[in-house]
Amino acid sequence: MDSESKESIDSSPRIEDFSTNRIEISRKGSMLVNVKVVAVDRWENMLSATQKDYRERGIVISRKGNRLFTSKVAVGNDIEPGDTNIGERTFPIPFLPHGIRSLDPTMKDIVVVHTHPMLSELDHLRTSIISDLDIHSFVASDYKSLVMIDRGGAHLLVRNSFSPDEEERLLRRKIVKETTKKIKEQEGGTLEVMQSLDLELRNYGLRYFFTPFTEPDSSGKFIEFHLPQNVERKDATSFSIKTNARA
Repeated sequence: MDSESKESIDSSPRIEDFSTNRIEISRKGSMLVNVKVVAVDRWENMLSATQKDYRERGIVISRKGNRLFTSKVAVGNDIEPGDTNIGERTFPIPFLPHGIRSLDPTMKDIVVVHTHPMLSELDHLRTSIISDLDIHSFVASDYKSLVMIDRGGAHLLVRNSFSPDEEERLLRRKIVKETTKKIKEQEGGTLEVMQSLDLELRNYGLRYFFTPFTEPDSSGKFIEFHLPQNVERKDATSFSIKTNARA
């Protein structure tokens, strides 16, 4: 059974832990994220369960001082027979993800991690994209980052600089739907949508990252997310990172 856990954060100037209001992007256009901050150890089981019943799974990671608290895995709503609009869903963030501990004013919610199911009719796609509802739910919250994982990788949305005016403007748009429509008209695919979406979201103080990997690096300490502009197609169904990537 999933249970709430807590652990200390290993400090490192190179590895992002979302403890400040600014993020640091490397010269090669990537960001190293502490695996504990995004609970990478939970991803495999969450993804496996989601692909079996097509229900999203999610967890909330919060900080109190130098301690991290990872919530129990919450399960999203049932999928109705014939429902093909899974991409328009968003994970319902629990009101008190850590129970009564969430009421502690020194507890800061930092990351929401949730899964997206991939239907059989989407077998030609390796990964999906963060949805408009995901973005709207995120910007209306106090979380610093949102992670969406599916069988093809992990997508990361991060606040870099954000104001209430920007939030209001973004909430009035369906920026993913608009961007997807534009790219399809140009005969582009998922990768081009991610690249265009990142450029659009920069106007609202947000940054979009992606990694085709759902496991940490060889040290086991971080997972590296990349700007979409530094991602390329490896073959018809998968992606890789450019060897000459730049910010």
